[in-house]
Amino acid sequence: MFHSKINKKRQAQMISLMQTLNDCSEEDRPQKVHSIKILTAQEFFDTKKYAQAINIFKQLNIEPTDVIKLIPELDNKPGKCGKIKGEDLRNAVRALVEYLKWKKKSVGEANGQDGQSVLELIDTTLLKCYVQLNDTKALIDLLRENNYQLEEAENILTLHERFSELVILYQTHGHHWKALQLLKEQAKHSDLSQMRHRMTIHYLQKMGTENLDIIFEFSDSILKEQPEEALKIFTEDKIEVKNLPRENILNFIKNNHKSLVVPYLEHIIHTWNENSALFHNELIIQYTERIMDKDADSQDLSHTKSKLLSFLQTSTHYTPESVIAHFPTDSLFEERAAILEKLGRHEQALAIYIHILGDINCAIQYCEKTHNIHDEDTRDIYIVLLQFLVNPQQGPVGAMAKLPRHPRTEKPDLEAVFSILEKHADKICPVKALSVLPDSLPLSRLNYYLQYAMDNQLAIKRSTQVLKGLLYAEQLQIEDLKEYYESKSILVSEFNVCRVCKKKFRNQNALMLYPNGTVVHYSCGLTK
Repeated sequence: MFHSKINKKRQAQMISLMQTLNDCSEEDRPQKVHSIKILTAQEFFDTKKYAQAINIFKQLNIEPTDVIKLIPELDNKPGKCGKIKGEDLRNAVRALVEYLKWKKKSVGEANGQDGQSVLELIDTTLLKCYVQLNDTKALIDLLRENNYQLEEAENILTLHERFSELVILYQTHGHHWKALQLLKEQAKHSDLSQMRHRMTIHYLQKMGTENLDIIFEFSDSILKEQPEEALKIFTEDKIEVKNLPRENILNFIKNNHKSLVVPYLEHIIHTWNENSALFHNELIIQYTERIMDKDADSQDLSHTKSKLLSFLQTSTHYTPESVIAHFPTDSLFEERAAILEKLGRHEQALAIYIHILGDINCAIQYCEKTHNIHDEDTRDIYIVLLQFLVNPQQGPVGAMAKLPRHPRTEKPDLEAVFSILEKHADKICPVKALSVLPDSLPLSRLNYYLQYAMDNQLAIKRSTQVLKGLLYAEQLQIEDLKEYYESKSILVSEFNVCRVCKKKFRNQNALMLYPNGTVVHYSCGLTK
C-alpha cells in the first residue's frame, strides 16, 4: 500500500534507503530497490509526471487497487473538484487508462474467481475514466464487454447523466424494460424526443418474438406520435422484424392504431410477398371500409377504389367466398364483378356490367379476358353477353335483383350485338349465336358474321381432315412396328441367368428385353 501525499517524510525515506543500499545484504537489496522505485513513482505522480510514474508501476507490476487510489477524484461527484484538477486530472486519468489496459491483458489470461474480481475492478475503473475523459466510443465498447460491476456502472452513468450509454448497459444485460422506460422518460423532453424515438424504434426492431409484449407496450406511444416512422418497428427489412408473428401484429394494430392497418398489410403483401389468405382478405375488408366511410376524402376515396379493384383482380390468395359474403350489395359493383370472376360466376359478373353499370365495353373486355375455347365454363361467355343484350329483362338475381337498372337496358341493343359478332366471330359458335338472336333480325346485318363463321367452319373441317390423315398414318406405322417386334422371339428357360442379379429366371418372373437382345428381370432393368 502507498499514498500520493507529498511530504518530507517520503523524501527522508528515499534518502535513507539509498544510503543503506550499498551496505545491505543481497537478500534485502531487491526489497530496498523495490521500495525506492515505489517512492520514486509516487513522487513522479505527485509532480504531475504521470507517464513516468505509470512506466514504473508497469515494471513493478503493482496491483490495480494501489494505482487506482492515486486518483481519488474519480469517485467525486460531478461538479466537485479534488486535489487534481482540470487538464492535470485528464492527464492523470489518461495515464491510468494506459496502465489498466496493460494490466487487463495479463489478468484476462488468469483463471478463477480472483482473476474475475480484478477484471471487474479494472473495467469499472475504466468506465469511470472514460466518463471523466468523455470518450464515448471507448465507453460504449467497454459496456458491451460486460465485465464491470453492474450496479456501480449503473450508478456512475446515472450520476453523470450518460443516459444513452445507460440504455446500452441495460440492453447488454437484457434489462430491456428498464432501457425502454428510460428512453420513454427521456423522450418527454422536447429537445430529445426525436432522437429518443429513433433510438426506441431501433431498439424494438432488434428484440425478436420472445419480447413481443414489450414491443407492443413501448411501440404504442410512438405509433401515436409518429405513426409513419414508428410503423418501421414492424416493417423494417431486418430478420428479427420479418420473423415477428404477423397475425399478432395485425391484431395489435387493428385494436390500437386503426389507420396503420392498411400500410402494414400493403407492406407485408407487396414487399414481403405474404400469401396467407388471412392478410389478403383483411386488406380487402380494410379497403372496403375506407371506401364506405362517409367522411372519407374524395381524392383518397378514388385512390382506394383503384387499389381495391386492382387487388381483387390480381391477388390469387384471398378467398372470394369469404370476401363476397361481407361485400356491399348496393355499391362497388365493378369490384363485386371481379370477385364473381374469381368464383367462376361469369353470368352474374356480366349482368353487373350490362344491367347495373350499363358498360358494354367493360363487359366485352371481361369476355376477352375470360374466354377460353378449352374451358367449358368460359367457351360460351360471348353467348351469355349476347343474351343479355338481346333480352335486357334477364338480369341480376338475389339481393342485386332489386337494384335500379341502367337506362341502356330498357330495350335490346342490337347494334352492340352486330359489333360483337363482327369483331369476335372466331370465338362465337354460329349455331348457339343464331339460337339466341331474334327471328326479326335482318340477315343482311349478319352477312359478315355468317360468312366468317362458314369460312371458319370449313377451315376447322379441313384441319380436322388433315389431322385425321396424319393420325391414320401414325397408326399404320405403329401397327408395322408392332408386327416387327412380335415377329421376333427369344427362348428363355430356367437355365438362363439374369445379367444384372445373376439369378435364374422363373416362370413367375416378368422379363425385360434390351435392344441388344439381352434379357433381364423386369425389376432389375428398372433399377439399372
